[in-house]
Amino acid sequence: FLEGAVAARIPQVIDASVIYAVSTCYAGGADGEYSFILGCSVDEHATAPDGLTKALLPPGSYIVATAEGERTVAVKRGWQAAAVNL
Repeated sequence: FLEGAVAARIPQVIDASVIYAVSTCYAGGADGEYSFILGCSVDEHATAPDGLTKALLPPGSYIVATAEGERTVAVKRGWQAAAVNL
């Protein structure tokens, strides 16, 4: 996402310092396959360029986990923090 310059292709970004990871398309329960959408908050009228997806997250209750530090360790800690709230 960052190294491939995908983030730079996102139009009308509100805050590029915040990256969202949305897990979706679950198959087979907690241990099954799923997809991730990585992105930034954008203006509501922004359109996704070819090859990218726009996800609309309606108001609701979501599990939020902050991941900071070295990437692989941070992601693992973020998932662990989120799993506590499942």
